[in-house]
Amino acid sequence: MRAEARAMLERHIDAPLEGRVRDVSMGGLGIVAEAPLITKYAYCVFDDVEDTAGYAILVRFLRSIIVGRECHLGGQYRVDL
Repeated sequence: MRAEARAMLERHIDAPLEGRVRDVSMGGLGIVAEAPLITKYAYCVFDDVEDTAGYAILVRFLRSIIVGRECHLGGQYRVDL
């Protein structure tokens, strides 16, 4: 049963999508990426920020707008947990 659940999860993992952070607030962030997300939730890491090395945050993306060749994504995360 455990191996079955693992295989089911692996089918839904997508390749990483790199993006540029436009803005960050206490409860959300804006990212510019080369392609839209095909999911509502994603883990975000900030490779260039030394203090967050080894950590990821779960972001719920609420907005995705195509502008030219870029996709502007807006999402929120929780900090009260």
